[in-house]
Amino acid sequence: MGLQELAIFGLAGSGLGTALGVPMAWPRGQRSTDVRLLGVVTILLSMIAGLISARVAGLVPASGPPEHAVNLLGLTALPLLVVYIRQATGAAPLFRGVSLLWTPAVIYLGYVIAGTAWGFDTDVRFAWLLPVVLGFTGFSAVHLWRRPSASSSALGPPAWVVGFLGVVN
Repeated sequence: MGLQELAIFGLAGSGLGTALGVPMAWPRGQRSTDVRLLGVVTILLSMIAGLISARVAGLVPASGPPEHAVNLLGLTALPLLVVYIRQATGAAPLFRGVSLLWTPAVIYLGYVIAGTAWGFDTDVRFAWLLPVVLGFTGFSAVHLWRRPSASSSALGPPAWVVGFLGVVN
């Protein structure tokens, strides 16, 4: 199988992920918070897969804006997975501290906007973001280790989500 075929397969998977995530996150449905969280995360991850696949297929240019979009979507999805793990293990919600989870995304967005305005190269290598990504995974794993039992209302086992984060990393 060639690169083009894999890219088209990735686009199809992205569409399937979006089709699964939209009903879960739909605002007017009678769904629990954990279902909505996983629905939004599924949509964000599908968008990342779609952008990467479209770039590989040549449908989207391999330039700064799509790469920044992938990074920002990832920095938005990972905090939602942390919030899901806290919700699924029955921990108290992070009302005061939850906004701190999006600090890396805000800093990244500020860097891109300021760098573009001042004419700097805003290319960000994934190796620079990897410590942040690993930090979200580590935070989730430590939380799960401290509270290993899942809430009875959890959609999926939090250990699977942490395992998924580990595989993605």
